[in-house]
Amino acid sequence: MASRIIDLHTHIFGPDVVTNRSDLLRRDSTFREIYESPQAALATTDDLLSAMDDAGIAMSVACGFGWETPELCRAGNDAIIDAVQRHPDRLVGFGTVAPRASLKAALEEIERLAGAGLRGLGEMRPDSQGLFDMAPEELAEVAGALRAHRMALLLHASEPVGHAYSGKGQATPARMESLLATFTETPVVL
Repeated sequence: MASRIIDLHTHIFGPDVVTNRSDLLRRDSTFREIYESPQAALATTDDLLSAMDDAGIAMSVACGFGWETPELCRAGNDAIIDAVQRHPDRLVGFGTVAPRASLKAALEEIERLAGAGLRGLGEMRPDSQGLFDMAPEELAEVAGALRAHRMALLLHASEPVGHAYSGKGQATPARMESLLATFTETPVVL
C-alpha cells in the first residue's frame, strides 16, 4: 500500500492579502511581526497546490492566520472556505477567531466555520489573540463550541530557549499547560 503524505500545518491567504499587504502590516501587529520583511512569502491557494504537487503531498490542512480582529479573521476564513470548497480532495480547512476582541463574535464565527465544513481552529496564537488572557469560563465556552462541532484546535507554541524568529511569541510549555487543561476533550495540535 502506497503511503499518503499529509501536511498538517500550512497557511494560505486570499489574493486581497497579497495585494493589500502594506495596509495589513499597519492594521495588525502580529501580521507585521511575521510578514514585514518582503522576503516573507504569502501563499495563495494556487501557490499551496503547486508546492504540494512538487513535493508529492496528497492533502494539506490549510490554516488561517492569527489575526487580531474579528473582521480580519472572517476575511481570512472566507479565503480558506473558498479554497476547501474548490479543492475538497486536497485541502482541509482550519479557520481563526479573535476571542480577545470579542468572545461573542468568536463563538459566532466558530458556528459559521463549522457550517462551512471547516474542521478546526488554527493556527491560533494564544498570546496575541488573547487566549492566555481569557477567564476560565470564557475558554470553556470556546472549548464547548469546538467540542460540539467535533473540531480540532491547532495552537502556535514556542520554546523558551533556542533561536529567535519573527512571530516566536510567548506560547511556551509553562504557559500552555493551564490553557490545555481547558481543552481536554478537544484534539489539540501544538
